[in-house]
Amino acid sequence: MPGRGSSKKSGHSKGRYEKKGKSVKNKRPVREVNYSEYRLVEGKNGRVELQKQELDDAARRREKEAVRRELAEMKKQKEQRTRAARETAATRVSYLRKPLARRSLFGAGLLVAALIFGGIGIYWAVATKGNAPLLSAAFVFCSFLLGLVALWYGCISFLEKGRNYLLARICIGVGGLLVLSWGITILIGVRG
Repeated sequence: MPGRGSSKKSGHSKGRYEKKGKSVKNKRPVREVNYSEYRLVEGKNGRVELQKQELDDAARRREKEAVRRELAEMKKQKEQRTRAARETAATRVSYLRKPLARRSLFGAGLLVAALIFGGIGIYWAVATKGNAPLLSAAFVFCSFLLGLVALWYGCISFLEKGRNYLLARICIGVGGLLVLSWGITILIGVRG
């Protein structure tokens, strides 16, 4: 395509690498050469060339030992970096949300049921102006028992590791108050 100025076909205009002063030949990957195995010699037409020289066994052993020491040093540094990273990770605060303890969820459900049963029992006692039916006492006693079980599940939810215990603390606090209030109410009713 002569209109584009391609250096490959027409030969008169420079390509994009030649325009910027770059050589196309420099774009190949460079191979690293161990120069201890090579020596400079004068070749044909006065050019200097690299010629591979034979190393004796002692030189090869020294070179292998140097490489082995270098690899051991790199491994040691890597171990030090990973150890330092673990130590700093242990002191960092994790901002990831921890899941709630499963037993505290069950305890919270029981606590809600206990509060509903207790509310029904109190409502019937107030609605009948003190002449509460036996069903009202049964609801209150069920509320007391469910409060005890919710308190128990709140306590054993602390056995789960790596969890959020906020709901467990709420279960223990509210369940404890509910059991205490119903216990006092039952004792006053029996002695009264």
